[in-house]
Amino acid sequence: ASWQARLAQAAAQAKTAEAARADREATSARAQAQRAKRSAAFVLSVFEQADLLRRDGRGAISIDEAFEDALKRIDQEFADDAMVAADLHDNFGEILASKGRFDESQAHLRRALELAEQSHGKDSLEVAESLLNLSIVSGYRGRLLEGKTELERALEILRRHPEADPLELANARASYSNLLAQVGQSELAVGEMQAALAVFRAHLPEGDQRVSIAVFNMGAQLHGNGQWLKAQPYLDEALSLTEKNQGRDSASLLPILDFQATNLDAIGRHQEAEQTLLRMLAIADSAFPQAHPLRAGPTMELGYHRLRQGKIEEGAAMIRRGITMAGELQSPTEIFGWRWLGMGMLEHGRWNEARAAAQEGQALCTRHKRQTQSRCIDLRLLGVLASIGADPSANVDGEVAAIAADIDESDAGGDTRWLMLLVRAEHSLAKGDRATALVDFAAMRDAQVARYGEAHREVARTEARIAAIKSGGN
Repeated sequence: ASWQARLAQAAAQAKTAEAARADREATSARAQAQRAKRSAAFVLSVFEQADLLRRDGRGAISIDEAFEDALKRIDQEFADDAMVAADLHDNFGEILASKGRFDESQAHLRRALELAEQSHGKDSLEVAESLLNLSIVSGYRGRLLEGKTELERALEILRRHPEADPLELANARASYSNLLAQVGQSELAVGEMQAALAVFRAHLPEGDQRVSIAVFNMGAQLHGNGQWLKAQPYLDEALSLTEKNQGRDSASLLPILDFQATNLDAIGRHQEAEQTLLRMLAIADSAFPQAHPLRAGPTMELGYHRLRQGKIEEGAAMIRRGITMAGELQSPTEIFGWRWLGMGMLEHGRWNEARAAAQEGQALCTRHKRQTQSRCIDLRLLGVLASIGADPSANVDGEVAAIAADIDESDAGGDTRWLMLLVRAEHSLAKGDRATALVDFAAMRDAQVARYGEAHREVARTEARIAAIKSGGN
């Protein structure tokens, strides 16, 4: 009988515990509903000035003015409820980021993080969400590495609760994939993005924006890994999904169009790439009248296309306009502009302008502490090529050796390897050593084929150069 009594007691305790858990969940649900109601009321208050029966003594004000007013009211109106205040700071922070007001966005997101830590604890899912949003805004600004600490902390929290919010964990893994790609761990980056995409496809309907974003991110990672032919179907699918769900003129298309243009160019579909950039700029100019990374990038890239076509002044002016925009935003994407300008001027033999662009870019790399990243090493190589072009007798041995050592230490990818071979070949040619130059040009062609494929225009240019040297020219 005693064991039956103990069994009955255990059952009663379990029932009591279950009732207590249910009560806690009900209380939590009521609290969440109340917070949601207060949040909704606050958001609706933004529109009250348009209501003749409810507006205050200021009279009618614009939506933009009401939005600015709401930003100032959050902490005052919700001093008694840190959870609601945290949600609102988080939501308004995301809106500010979408408007390109990144400093203000990050200030609101940091306030949301502070309040979430106070209300939910430092290891809560709410804290993970705020941390993830902070890291994402750093990425919007072209400063993904600045959000590394927040992202890794968010990922650590979410991995401890994998079943609690699989979609948020997938978001974090996708962001982490982008960070891994930026520090050169491309294979790991592709793996993280594949895992994130699988979760999104499993849990979300096709029409959900997060699916199209994940498909795009998969294409972007494959592109960054040099797998352009594999990337193109993902980019095409992402573009089609986003056009279907959000319209052909949506600003959400801009990141996809940006990668689409670059990838099309990489696989030799140059005319389509230029048309894509023109479409992107038309959308960006309308969506972002002020400076914005999604205007700066395509402006620079389209300028490079024009420069390569021989429209030197027009192309250079466009690149400089994009550089100015990126500079206003204090975005490292400015580095890309100087690289494009230097590359374009080299192609036309305008050595002094190429060298000046390379020097400007190198100074920016130093300022952002990115000297060992591929794009920054490329700028040093462009500077050497410009020096050799301007004066074939220039002594560049020391600089060439220093760059080679940095490449070996940094394991640089991208175009850096074949640009290094180009520097060696041009240096040998300038010294009259045609045999060594031909060996380096042949190795450079092989590196370009491995990166671009046989049909790419860079490969054709190198092959033409080899043929010219063999025929006695330079």
